[in-house]
Amino acid sequence: MFRVMLYSQWKWCRLIVVLGSVAGFALPLVSVQGAARADSSPLQAGELLQAVQSWGTLYPVLAAALGLLVAIATWAPDHRGRHV
Repeated sequence: MFRVMLYSQWKWCRLIVVLGSVAGFALPLVSVQGAARADSSPLQAGELLQAVQSWGTLYPVLAAALGLLVAIATWAPDHRGRHV
């Protein structure tokens, strides 16, 4: 029974999970990429931390959005079929 439920939930939310995983791995890369510019002087520790810190608020936003989207995606078929 657990396997069937897990498969059903995976079927409805796999695109959200895959895109969220890609976004979660890309966010640190993008934050560091923006900090290292060719036209500026070699990065000081303070400048690097400030550049990465400016992207820091996106981590909890991404986590909350993914949690909400996965919850909606797994609940929607039950609501559509009037199982809830």
